[in-house]
Amino acid sequence: MSRTQKNKATEHHLGALKARLAKLRSELLLETSSKGPGSSGTGFEVARSGDGRVALIGFPSVGKSSLLNTLTDTGTWGKGGWAKEGK
Repeated sequence: MSRTQKNKATEHHLGALKARLAKLRSELLLETSSKGPGSSGTGFEVARSGDGRVALIGFPSVGKSSLLNTLTDTGTWGKGGWAKEGK
């Protein structure tokens, strides 16, 4: 998977591989948890990769930009330079 290019054409293929890996991991966890009480199975973590994408859709003047600025702790560019809003 790491050698596969990431683009629109391979997105479905990579998604299918990730789903298959998740299914196999869950089966592995079920096997280790069914071995009996007191057995400690090894877990797994999924490494973060890439940037997240978020879409804010709504009517004009409902606060989409204000919400985004609050969540990312950013300000706005105005006449006097950068300014934090509401602070």
